[in-house]
Amino acid sequence: MSFQHPQPSGNEMTAIINNSSLFADQVKLAANHVMSKSVSTSQDQMGHPLVMANQARLVSKLASIAVEVIGALAGLEPYIYGVYFSKYMESVMRWRISNSVEDRLQIPAPFRPTPLQSATPFHPVVIDFINWPSIRDQMILYSSKLDLDAMSRDIVLNTVVELPAKRVSVNIHDVFFNHILPRVGGGRADGSNSMLHNREWIYLKVPVNPAGGMTYTGFALVQEALAAEMDCRMGQTQSPGPTRTHLGPSDEGFASRSAPYGPEMMVADALAAFGIDQPSNWKLSKDFARKYPHIDCSLV
Repeated sequence: MSFQHPQPSGNEMTAIINNSSLFADQVKLAANHVMSKSVSTSQDQMGHPLVMANQARLVSKLASIAVEVIGALAGLEPYIYGVYFSKYMESVMRWRISNSVEDRLQIPAPFRPTPLQSATPFHPVVIDFINWPSIRDQMILYSSKLDLDAMSRDIVLNTVVELPAKRVSVNIHDVFFNHILPRVGGGRADGSNSMLHNREWIYLKVPVNPAGGMTYTGFALVQEALAAEMDCRMGQTQSPGPTRTHLGPSDEGFASRSAPYGPEMMVADALAAFGIDQPSNWKLSKDFARKYPHIDCSLV
């Protein structure tokens, strides 16, 4: 996070989140804040059994909304919802919000947490969205030496799937935007308008008041802004598309997840035709292995 003066002579400052790893962590913390507030309210209004049942539903809803916020503010909605990656992200977020064994065991392979992930509950959330257990463990072990923001971006842009019949590997991100979307008749989304293709991407800006002290006005206000966004979305989950309030991505012209992808069956068939429908088949390209020689990619 960084703080900037929008005007040279002004006293106003802005908290800026421009790092994917930090951003994902702040979204998770904001979800925990909403969760804590909601559970506290429920305890005052109903008995313990009802609180527990309501808590499970709330975790699922919050996980879904947290992924919406991540996708919207990272410009990744068309991709993560288009290839159905969002459902895996949601299962991970349920676990990170609740930290329960039950939610951890419900995460499908290959995203199910490793023993190391389970033993390090405060590792960066963005690591949990990576397909391969061996890569996740290495990212945790070497997190202090890695640029997780750059590495996460490189992983997505270098994720491929092999086409045995043609003896080639194809880039999943490129195939989705250049072949699958046009094929199903809904190719208006622009895959280049996201944090993947803009290293200066700003996830959100929050005005701060220096009089409040840097500790409070920094991370706390960011979490409050994200929590307010989640509260707003939770109150409008019946709306046909995602709700956006005071938060927005770097470019207001991003394509939302409400962009038409064509009939769901056509999308599923197109993903299956390229083998993209099974994340267990996804691999990392040789270019990634060459760029990160200190990372063992032999299992991916």
